[in-house]
Amino acid sequence: MRKGQEDYTTVLVDLDRRVPVGFVCSRKHKDIKAVLKGWSAAVQQQVIEVSMDLSGNNRSLIGKLMPDANIIADRFHVMKLVGDKLNTALNQAKKANASIQDAAEKARMKEAFKQSKYALLKLEENLTEKQKLKLVMVQKHRHY
Repeated sequence: MRKGQEDYTTVLVDLDRRVPVGFVCSRKHKDIKAVLKGWSAAVQQQVIEVSMDLSGNNRSLIGKLMPDANIIADRFHVMKLVGDKLNTALNQAKKANASIQDAAEKARMKEAFKQSKYALLKLEENLTEKQKLKLVMVQKHRHY
């Protein structure tokens, strides 16, 4: 299996047991539908959660075949969105810093936001001492 636009495999996983239960050698709606329709109605009714990307391509399919299943955004795509939004916010803070006239404040701001991304993404109890200090620095400048 390879990732990418041409060679793509959809992996169907039992989220509780963390084991694959099916493979679709495509990301196309019709191909996924064919595999899922091959499952009995009893199996489809047992599905209580479906973790998937945030595109709407297959949400309607899951809604039709497994109407009682909760659709949950998968961790990879959620973290990508969070990372993208955080990058945007950090870039805005850096731009705001460029307009600060006070050289000492400008330097403090630059240092606060430099390499701060992981301090902002990780759970506080999992931060290293250096990341904890970085988080405190960012929090002091959050009004920017």
